[in-house]
Parts: sequence; structure tokens; C-alpha cells
Amino acid sequence: MSPRIWTAPMTFHHLRQLHISCIEHEPGLCVLPALPVLETLALNFCCYCLECPRQGQGPCALLQFQRLPQLRSLSIAGAQRKSISWCGRPVRLRKLEIEFSSGLDLHQILASLGWDLEELHLLDCEFVAEVPRPVVAFPALRRVQLLESISGLASFGSAEVPSSAEFTLRISPDDLDGLADWPLVWRLLERCSVLLSLPRSGIHRWPPASTSRLSQVMSLPQVRVEGPPWSADITKGRQDIPSSRREIQHHG
Repeated sequence: MSPRIWTAPMTFHHLRQLHISCIEHEPGLCVLPALPVLETLALNFCCYCLECPRQGQGPCALLQFQRLPQLRSLSIAGAQRKSISWCGRPVRLRKLEIEFSSGLDLHQILASLGWDLEELHLLDCEFVAEVPRPVVAFPALRRVQLLESISGLASFGSAEVPSSAEFTLRISPDDLDGLADWPLVWRLLERCSVLLSLPRSGIHRWPPASTSRLSQVMSLPQVRVEGPPWSADITKGRQDIPSSRREIQHHG
């Protein structure tokens, strides 16, 4: 469905699911009409085209959440820094997915969401921080997946999430070393359940140095490790980790 055919005051009274692709190839700004019962919205920007007409310059889509009062699930793929803007708050949103996107300010996005958010899935994204980070709360959050999107973890360091929330991190061994706001992130990982997925290849040193951030995280009792061939040995041998290593504290 092309946004070009939408002219005010067009309204879709019964539409519950909508998927729009190649938004950057459409002329002008894609402004969604009133969709009073829409529950699922997927926006696919131009993330694979080698000759993208806009190349991330200028907004392509505007979401006015007051026009989407029943929105439960939102998926965004291929967005760049200025691809999308929104106003209002999706108070009923329960699931947010962002894939293959770069230059977005995740904390600013999270700060605009409602308290009903239960799931967040990030895949192959690179986020930036453009504004100060006030504390945001997600009392209903159950599951967070950050797959090759480690930069998104810092946004949760300054957020209030229940200790029952489950974090799945698919990272490279040195990703944690370059992560900003590490003291806040460390406190988050200390109290939440974490599934740590490491690559099967490309690890030059194992086990990691005892002072590395990866080693600190792996020493936490509620952290599970999967991925490489030796992952079963890590879990099985956790009771053999010296107490001095279990008590590692972050110093910088």
C-alpha cells in the first residue's frame, strides 16, 4: 500500500495490521491517517537499496500516536537517523522491534513509550545518544533481545526495569569493553537474568582476562552463556570459579 494514495480525511475503520515497505522511495512525507483499531504496524525503510533516493536525509515517515490508539506492536527496519519522527505516546504498545537501523537515539525512543511495554527486540542496530537521559520506567517489561546491538544496552542502564526481566545479548567478546555508561550497565546486569550468546569463531583469547568486563559478567550467578563449543563447560564449571573472581567489582 503506497502512502501516495492517502489523502485527508481518509480513515481505515477496520484495519488491524499494516505493513509499508520502501518508504524512502515514496515522494514527500508519509503521514499515517487515523487508524482507530490498528494493532500491528511494520515500517520498512530502504535498507538494502544501493541507490537510495534520500540516503537518510530528512524524515520519511511521521507517526502520530494519538491516531493509533490501539497499537500493540511496532516494527521498524532499515531506519536511519532522520528517517522517522513521531509525536504523542503509544500507551498500549507492548512490543517494539527495530532491525538493521543506525543513528537512532534509543533512549529518546524509550522515553516516548508507555508503561505497557513487555518486549523489545533489537537486531543489528547502532544507536547514538543525542539528549540527556532521564530515568524511564517499564514495570511490565519481560524480555529484551539485543542481537549485534550492544550500543542499545546503555539506554537500559538508566531505566527502571523489573529484576525478572530477561536480557538476551548476542555480542562479540570485546563489545562490552567499549560500552559507555558501564557502571550503570553493570548494576543492571547484576540483578537481571542474562543469556549471553558469543560467536563460535573469531575469539583470539580464551578464557578472557579476569579483569575484562566479559569475565566480570560471566562470573555473575544468573548469567548463562551459550554459543561456542565450550559453552557447556562454562556453565558446568561455574562452581569452580575462584571466589576472588566471583567477587570482582567494577572499578572504572
